[in-house]
Amino acid sequence: MAATRPKDDTARIGEGSPLEICMGSREGASFSVRTATPIAITDRREKVLAGKLGKWGRVLVKSIGVGGTPRLWVIEPGPDANEIAFGEFHVRGRFKIADSSNNERKVDEIWKRTPPV
Repeated sequence: MAATRPKDDTARIGEGSPLEICMGSREGASFSVRTATPIAITDRREKVLAGKLGKWGRVLVKSIGVGGTPRLWVIEPGPDANEIAFGEFHVRGRFKIADSSNNERKVDEIWKRTPPV
């Protein structure tokens, strides 16, 4: 089964306002963010990184709970302030959710095949 992918023309680098990101792992749970451009790291402690992402067009966010349950969001620049939070981890900024899933197969497929921009 093919994964749903956002249209490439919907995400343009630099359109979004900066994203505030805090990612890492704690007690068997993890929160990961895939970006096309580097995150400017502002804080690094043990298995936690915090920073800002200036120019971006599409970002993938994945959480895995203690029991191994995955969740994935594909976000793109949007007009409204938004947040994806998972315990102490988060992505905050002006974005819209272009796609999301908690189906393990679909999460893996989108994570592997959808490029951030």
